[in-house]
Amino acid sequence: MNEGTRSKWTVAAIVVASIFVAVMALLIVKSQSFKNGSVNLSSTETTTTTTNPDPTAGRPATIVGYMKTGTSVSAQSLVVVNGITGERLRTLVDVKNPGEGLSIDRAGTVYYSDSDTKTGGIYSVPISGGKAKLVLREATSPSLSPDGKMLAYLSNSSSQSASGALRTFDIANQTTFLIRQPTASNDFFSGVPFWTSDGKKIGIARVSSSPHAGLTFFDTGKLYSSLDGVRQIAPSDKTPDGTGWFGGSALSDGSLIVYEQTAPGDTVIANRILHVAADGTVERTIVDGTSSQLWNLNTATTDGMHVLLTSAPGPDAKTPVPERSLYVQEGERPPVLLAKGLTTATWR
Repeated sequence: MNEGTRSKWTVAAIVVASIFVAVMALLIVKSQSFKNGSVNLSSTETTTTTTNPDPTAGRPATIVGYMKTGTSVSAQSLVVVNGITGERLRTLVDVKNPGEGLSIDRAGTVYYSDSDTKTGGIYSVPISGGKAKLVLREATSPSLSPDGKMLAYLSNSSSQSASGALRTFDIANQTTFLIRQPTASNDFFSGVPFWTSDGKKIGIARVSSSPHAGLTFFDTGKLYSSLDGVRQIAPSDKTPDGTGWFGGSALSDGSLIVYEQTAPGDTVIANRILHVAADGTVERTIVDGTSSQLWNLNTATTDGMHVLLTSAPGPDAKTPVPERSLYVQEGERPPVLLAKGLTTATWR
């Protein structure tokens, strides 16, 4: 090979080597960019865009709640509402004096209570509409077990010397079971019972001589003659006297959504909806109520992603607030108005 030919091949080899080095360098840079999550794709490359997840995903589609009707102070209608749009779909039944607690089973049977002195008790009515049927006399605050087979409730028999007893009702066998009967006038249950997600325990607010009311948990199918060894959680002693936890919704991980109120007298001056660990440690405040606008907890999905709330004006409200309105709070987002005029509610 003569000198001229050798020179040409040398130049060609240098050019090829330079191109190879440049390509490898580009590949290394792009690889590192992908690792760092900072790659800038050119116009000739396809891009994948992500969107914020739909906040309504996983939200129950059907809500049943009370809506005030007519001029009566206490009478309300039990209505069905679209859980996504808030649209009122139909009225199920008019209730003379609605008690606490609403539950819906998987088949679409709604359980509610009427506190009227003549017709009081727990009733059921099909969510599709139909005639209401009496389930239990002298009973209030129905709460359905996760499998839909049992109702936890408070009995309010006039023959009892103390406040209402915590009981369960076997729907199929039509039998009741006493869990705990308070024995003193300054020791009583309040609000609506709620079940843990596995159906093995029932939680309920208990008020006593303590300055901080808390939540007490009982095993189902067991009679308690005392509270020895019973799990109880309550607000920190650092909270003002008159602060208590008066309602809850159990999540599948063992934590709770809790309703807290501060009422040193007969008037609620502040309240909060909290996410609380199983041991009672406050994880975060979901929504903070004030004396101008108060919040109440209805229920929550077991993953804690969807919380159904009711808002009402507080004693010091200076700006117009809907008398009662239904809100839903999802994830880390603030509560969103779903339907005006609804009070106690639940969903399926």
